[in-house]
Amino acid sequence: MAALQQPSDGPKLVGAPSWIELGGSRVQVLFDMESFVYIEERWGSLKAYWEELQKGQEGRMYTAVRDGIAAAVRDLPVSSASLMDPAQVVEYANALLPAFMKAMPSVVQEAAAEAQAREADRPLTGDDSSISESSASGWHPPTSGA
Repeated sequence: MAALQQPSDGPKLVGAPSWIELGGSRVQVLFDMESFVYIEERWGSLKAYWEELQKGQEGRMYTAVRDGIAAAVRDLPVSSASLMDPAQVVEYANALLPAFMKAMPSVVQEAAAEAQAREADRPLTGDDSSISESSASGWHPPTSGA
């Protein structure tokens, strides 16, 4: 099982690869067009996947890592998920994130940066539903003495 991943013909490299240990062998984590299609089919968008992967243990980390490895580590004789060690999920995530970011189209990166900036500006109250309702109904704050 030393050489699990065979090189294929044609340009496949989109971003710089990372390496992880799967089933006792070192394999490349490489995001390409097929990887992006797989992620979009599973998560709806590249941005949604990226955001979930960044949440770490506060999100669906095992699902995000499994899907990322399934997308980026292909052409193995067995399922990549069957080779994963749950105790190494953090190491897998640490390899996935930079490989994904290097391969991700710049348009998606810009949208992700904008979403992160909006998140930083969001009110700390946790309930921002009154803000949108008040704007839509033309609500104005009461004047002093009312």
